[in-house]
Amino acid sequence: MTSFVSGAAVGAVIAGAVTVAAPAAVSVLTGAGFSATAAQATVTAGLYIGGGYGAYQTVVSTAQNAGVATVTGDWSPVAFDIGTVVGGGAVGVSGGGRALAEGIMGRPSPAPATWNLRTILDYEIANRYRFDMGPPGIQYWATAPTPFSGGFAATAMASGVGTLIEPFDGAQTPPNRSWINPWGGLSLPNEK
Repeated sequence: MTSFVSGAAVGAVIAGAVTVAAPAAVSVLTGAGFSATAAQATVTAGLYIGGGYGAYQTVVSTAQNAGVATVTGDWSPVAFDIGTVVGGGAVGVSGGGRALAEGIMGRPSPAPATWNLRTILDYEIANRYRFDMGPPGIQYWATAPTPFSGGFAATAMASGVGTLIEPFDGAQTPPNRSWINPWGGLSLPNEK
């Protein structure tokens, strides 16, 4: 049976793995001959791309599961999906975002160490990409992520991967369900 708690556990484990794997990938790329700047930029771009897709996957999966739940009455897959976000987020806000950013940069992050959302957003906005800088190049990507954006990307990756490995017990989700037809194989309660 899927649940919020199992989703949170899956999200936390995957976000923890991303937090460890991203800085390790920088080390591997540097060892393979990449400059430190190129390795940092490559891993940061991969983190953001993976985070973007993970966020997309989470929204799609949650919407599909909610659609199916309106027919079946089984909301546990939706709870699982939400749990993956909460579990991944817990890792990010408990220091995983800062550890990820500092591990990729190889130095302490200049971002303020605070839980004050206003201070965090002010820092993020002040350090955003500006179009007058020209196209974002390797130098720009090598300066990121910040603890906030790194933690957010790890959370999104964790929730996206978590929704892909959502437990299937045979009774909750028909195998012929897809993103095109999330109700595939289901019949309404009054149908025979």
